[in-house]
Amino acid sequence: PPENQEAFFRYCLEEPQRENYEGWDFQWEFMEIAAYLANTPEREQQLFATLDTFAKSDDYSSSYNQERAAHIKLFVFDWHRNKKAIEPFLQANLKLDAIRKIVIEKRLKEKRFAEVRQLCEKGIRLAKIRGNPGTVEDYQKVLLGLDKRSK
Repeated sequence: PPENQEAFFRYCLEEPQRENYEGWDFQWEFMEIAAYLANTPEREQQLFATLDTFAKSDDYSSSYNQERAAHIKLFVFDWHRNKKAIEPFLQANLKLDAIRKIVIEKRLKEKRFAEVRQLCEKGIRLAKIRGNPGTVEDYQKVLLGLDKRSK
């Protein structure tokens, strides 16, 4: 029944904020369940506000938290058929490597190779600043693939 769904949705948003979960990574599982239940604009707004709270942590995992929150938001847009919101969301979150990689894959499928090159080059610059050599290598592999296509 809808009233049980609403109660469960609220539970998923509130439960991981309790102290007994502090230091554990359980909040993301709760948020993923809530994403399935965020089938109204009000619930979507509540979920996104909660995700933003979790993504703002100042600890060493803040980048990871931001990426997890972004993935869940992207899922909500896709799951609830809000396709118009996806592209602006992706563009607004290119600072996150996981989102940048999604956009790169999308642009590759669309054969928009000049954009792929720009996205990779900027990604490399950002990854070098952050000290992420593995991410630099990921982007370089994509660029290498582009170079092979043009020959």
